[in-house]
Amino acid sequence: MLTGLAEPWLGFRSGGYSPAWLTGSYVPTASGAFDQGRSTPQLSWLGLLRAWKRLASVTAISVVAATSNLGASDDHGNSSATATKVAVPSVTAGVLDDDDVDVFSFDVRDAGVFSLEIHGFLRAVGRIEDTHGNTTVESELPIEQPLMQGTYYVSIRSASTSGIIRAPYDFQIYSDSDHDADGIPDYMDAFPRDSARIYPINGISTTVDNRIVIELESEDIDPANPLDLIQRSVVFTPDREGHYSREIRTLEWEEEIGNPVQDGSVIQFHGFDFEYAGQVWNSFYISQHGLVTLGGPLTYDYWQAQNRHWPLRRIATNFIRNPTISPLFKPTQVAELYVKKLTDQVVITWKTWEPEFYTRVSIRQERPSQFQAVLHANGSIRFSYLDVTFKDGIVGLFTEFTKSGTVATINDAKDIELPKHLDLLEVTLSASNNDAIIVEFNTRGAIPDTSNESVY
Repeated sequence: MLTGLAEPWLGFRSGGYSPAWLTGSYVPTASGAFDQGRSTPQLSWLGLLRAWKRLASVTAISVVAATSNLGASDDHGNSSATATKVAVPSVTAGVLDDDDVDVFSFDVRDAGVFSLEIHGFLRAVGRIEDTHGNTTVESELPIEQPLMQGTYYVSIRSASTSGIIRAPYDFQIYSDSDHDADGIPDYMDAFPRDSARIYPINGISTTVDNRIVIELESEDIDPANPLDLIQRSVVFTPDREGHYSREIRTLEWEEEIGNPVQDGSVIQFHGFDFEYAGQVWNSFYISQHGLVTLGGPLTYDYWQAQNRHWPLRRIATNFIRNPTISPLFKPTQVAELYVKKLTDQVVITWKTWEPEFYTRVSIRQERPSQFQAVLHANGSIRFSYLDVTFKDGIVGLFTEFTKSGTVATINDAKDIELPKHLDLLEVTLSASNNDAIIVEFNTRGAIPDTSNESVY
């Protein structure tokens, strides 16, 4: 739920609003006033790190035992006399021990091309022999080999040179035949390609089409956090110290929305100047993405390749480049814009058919979403949400970082043996208006232009 205000040192908060959040002093921050909405559960950053950690532990299977199989004995024979008989097509589970060889036998009824594959966290070498001990092929799996009618033996051993403790795997054998004439190769009938392997390790498994499946735990997921400001207004009222009291009310909607304007337009205030972020402004920039900026236009562009699929939290950090007032920002949003200017307030209205973020982006909603920002001559700000069909976005007030005092200064002597741009002379730590610390690095020479992405 997304009506709770975040405290300045948090920047974002999950969960529904509570009455305690509706009173008191609020400092607009570079991180924003509200949590970003989430229409569905999402993988959290910490959850992603934990998942990668589990994956990294499993990819080291050549030196780490699979705990689910530590007590298992050697499960397949080591010679043609003790080979495990398998059908074609089939998938057979196995476990390779240190210096172990698993041998399977299979019959070829009709000559054709046969594929032998192994699935799991294991590189393996396979050798195919006929009943006379003649080697047909020996190479790292997978193997694709033409075979004549007869009985064959395949031996499997680890390709690792460092040795293994224990590694579970799935051995798959199939041909390109389609004996039942259903249009699907026989091996597809025997083993669905999206099925996970039998032996997951630490929540990690693989599929026969070489995908890695990571099983997430409950703490890896941030719960859904949908926007719930529909038919409500949020009012920010400034005090003399640059703080804001805030209040969530029943909807206060301005019916007269004024004239349409273009995205990126510069709008002049009429009859008053507007005080925000410690400065007085006579104009603002309007964006169809659901916000207004002061002092310059919105610089974030979703359609640039390097910006695609940024999480909303990261996008919000871009807003510190210019003071920003965001009733409901979405980077892909295309909206009709309207402005009504009065001598004591300006009303900005967005009307959009935007779908959910990164979901069904080509499908137009059946009814429009409509929301407003009203900037009053006394410095107060009101967000109002008549109807919003999507459930996520960024809502809040954003200001630039400004220094409010030096906390500490660390000096270092000049070192002429270093390049000027790498010779660090001073580090200054300053308090900011956002309850954060600003760290400045001063070098002996200018930092070279890095627009060519060179590393130095």
